[in-house]
Amino acid sequence: MQLSETTIAPKKMSATLASKIEFKTLCQLFEKISKAEPSKKFHELQSFISQCRVIGSKMKNTNPDADISLFPILRLLLPQLDRERSPYGLKQSILGNLLVKVFCLGKGSAVARQIVHYKAPSTQKTVIGDFAEKVYHVLRSYFGEHSDSLSVEQINAALDRIVDKNKDTEFQKLARELSAEEFKWMIRIVLKDVRLGMGHKKIFAAYHPDANDLFDVTSNVREICDKLIDPKMRMRHDIKIFAHFKPMLCERCPIENIGKFFQGSQQSYYLEMKFDGERSQLHMKDGNFKYFTRNGFDITSNECFGESKSSGGFLSSKIANLLKSDCHSIILDGELMGWHKEDKKFGSKGMNYDVKKLTRNTVHQPCFVAFDIVMYNDELLVDMPLRERLKLLEQAFKEEEGILIRSKTTIVSTSEEVLNFFNKSMDHDEEGIVLKKCEGTYKPIREGSGCYKIKTEYSENLIQDIDLVILGGYYGDGKCRGTVTSFLAGVASPALTEDKEPSEFYAVVRVSSGIKDVELEEMLQKLKNNWTKDCPMGIIGPKSQPPDLWIHPRNSLILQIRASEMTQTVYYPLGYSLRFPRVVKIRNDKPWYSACSVTELKSLVKDTGAVQKLSKRHVTSDDVDEVPITKIPRTRKSYPPTVAKQFTGIRASEVVRLTRLFYNKEFCVINGNDKHTKEDIERLLLEHGATVVQNERGEKTFCVLVGNPKTFKAKNLIKYGHYDVATLDWLFRATKKENWASLQDWYPWELLSIRKATKHRLEKLYDEYYDSYTQDADEESLTRSLEKAEEAVAGMEFTLEQVKRMDRALFENGISPISPLRGIVGYFDDTRSSAKFLFRFMAGIIQTQIDDSVTHVFVSKNNFVSYDRYRCINKTRQTPLILVDEEWIGNCFRDRTLIPLDETYLIDRNI
Repeated sequence: MQLSETTIAPKKMSATLASKIEFKTLCQLFEKISKAEPSKKFHELQSFISQCRVIGSKMKNTNPDADISLFPILRLLLPQLDRERSPYGLKQSILGNLLVKVFCLGKGSAVARQIVHYKAPSTQKTVIGDFAEKVYHVLRSYFGEHSDSLSVEQINAALDRIVDKNKDTEFQKLARELSAEEFKWMIRIVLKDVRLGMGHKKIFAAYHPDANDLFDVTSNVREICDKLIDPKMRMRHDIKIFAHFKPMLCERCPIENIGKFFQGSQQSYYLEMKFDGERSQLHMKDGNFKYFTRNGFDITSNECFGESKSSGGFLSSKIANLLKSDCHSIILDGELMGWHKEDKKFGSKGMNYDVKKLTRNTVHQPCFVAFDIVMYNDELLVDMPLRERLKLLEQAFKEEEGILIRSKTTIVSTSEEVLNFFNKSMDHDEEGIVLKKCEGTYKPIREGSGCYKIKTEYSENLIQDIDLVILGGYYGDGKCRGTVTSFLAGVASPALTEDKEPSEFYAVVRVSSGIKDVELEEMLQKLKNNWTKDCPMGIIGPKSQPPDLWIHPRNSLILQIRASEMTQTVYYPLGYSLRFPRVVKIRNDKPWYSACSVTELKSLVKDTGAVQKLSKRHVTSDDVDEVPITKIPRTRKSYPPTVAKQFTGIRASEVVRLTRLFYNKEFCVINGNDKHTKEDIERLLLEHGATVVQNERGEKTFCVLVGNPKTFKAKNLIKYGHYDVATLDWLFRATKKENWASLQDWYPWELLSIRKATKHRLEKLYDEYYDSYTQDADEESLTRSLEKAEEAVAGMEFTLEQVKRMDRALFENGISPISPLRGIVGYFDDTRSSAKFLFRFMAGIIQTQIDDSVTHVFVSKNNFVSYDRYRCINKTRQTPLILVDEEWIGNCFRDRTLIPLDETYLIDRNI
């Protein structure tokens, strides 16, 4: 895509780069990237950004005060990361009803139903996509053809007004000023899902090589654009006061795996209870405060927080008096919890309140629980061991119940101590426990951070699973539109007895996670003839968001569901629902009437609390996996040469093995990719019993894995073909839990290079287009085969005469019944004519302007036609235009042939 200095918006000229870039141009980029092959997406974006920089540089030369920041563009590329613009308050359902109103469609009209119920199956098989794609296809005839466009600057201003002002008015303006395609991308921006097929890391990498690192620290897109202007200039990024940064996260760990923490030499860890609140940061400098959530939202201005002691905010006015007198700056990492003013105890996120939006009148007030200190008196503490940081945290402030407290820590050095604390956490209905390395530094990462969270739901046999019956289904989005992807599940009443089946069913939860694609397909196959749009007698559904389809339990299936807890709710009829539900098994062995009963569900309620934990028993030492301790042989005192860690790889002793999938197989990992480092790949291999070496070793090496094939070493390995060089896609497929039973063979497209023996073996299984001789094609394999076939015919194009010659050879009258209008180039007098679709379907070519290629002009007798216009045009043409009634197109389609043009269809107005 080419930008030029003439690519500017016609309205509101100002000295900003954003005013020079048309939104139409940005949408064209979006279209190109979304349709491009994965390997080309990055180049397209990088090229566009480079062109923007060139235009910005020229602006600076003529006007030194010009604002050439790319932030207005980047925030449209990454709307989900933009923290400066407040939420729009618009999701698909709300936006659908808004568009019905804006376009005056009428609530009951067919067009309105297509938008509001956009997930429902469609007869237009070619239109498969997200909500924005559906709106584009349904409403594109409502838009005019635009020769100009709003600028990126104007679009951002419009988005600001959508947040602050009347949404109806703003969308009406946009509908008048944007084309249908531009409006489609506007919707995606509003829904904060641009769907380019590129993650934010790739987009940042296209902008600047240090952008990802800076975002990991600050989570601030504007700061990235302000600091990283020249991609050739590199910089180091530090945590700063009043700027949000990515917090250090905990790695998930089942309680069964804690044995690995205490093997070998004696190790100690800090243990603390895990809080169920809102992960947050507290910043203070010279009496001014800032509060940030984990995802970077600034909540300082919310009623219960406040920018200073005197600003009227509840929390800041209290905390200012608790900080040490000599503290002039501090950053605390912790959890915002809701403190019940009367009961004097913490609530949880499962309760019906949002700790960020509490007010002075609510029964809960925010309380900051600090478990780490990141800065004190302008000194950054990230490289200081946790042991030392906690000493500073102990001295930094006085505690006050319900306002500011420290997370209580205990040092543990045995797995038995961890088990005791874990069982106590279950007894007190805590969320779980956290282990932290005593000498660990502060790292804004999850894997390898030295922090581990242990919860009951991470383990088998500790949570009380519940058997619920499917009562309804919800359609999916995007590629899954029109297909049920999540289910409404519920309990039975009364319980099954010897002579009576349950007659009533109560909805409890909506669930989708945990179901494998193959299982989902099998389920839908069994249920497909039993769905109904009306709720069957005896089913009491949720008070809001009813399912798209219902099903009578008699024709349904039982799902075994695991959740972390039951929570009180006003949306489900029994007053309880499940938090974080996932399907662990589809109980084909259980009949529909054996679902959990209302009585059984209520028996899980232990007290009057709003949250009920579903843990069913304590953990014992028998649950903990035994990790063998490797004995270190005695050697004479010596000082062997050391090897840098980057050349040694991950040690097998540092990894807990999950399976023996790669037992007795040797792998060499060349590099990782943007998402997974080389160390991540080696760790995954070791978890499944592989032997990992740092250099390939001939026949001993089973496979070489490459994440980035463009490096020098990877190119050489691929070029010479001495090894089976596989992509990471094969590894991730092979290590999926459902594939642990046996080692998955390579697909041909997963190999970058191939040994002769492997090549001969795969040639017996696949043809030259990757089509398997033994396995049924699925969506991925069919896509790969078509791509391979497309490569084979790349550059081969048939002329019109060649195609017509084939038609004459294939069909009796020489005319294809599918493409009878082949070779006819038409112009439609009525640009909104629906006959255009039939014309294009029958291989006709449509031109939006009359040029020398146009042979026919199609008009409707019901519309006014300016024949003088065509008389003027014909005076300049060698071949006169033929004016034809649109009815001819419909009749050709009806008869599947080319109907002769006679006086019935020809319009002779002396042109």
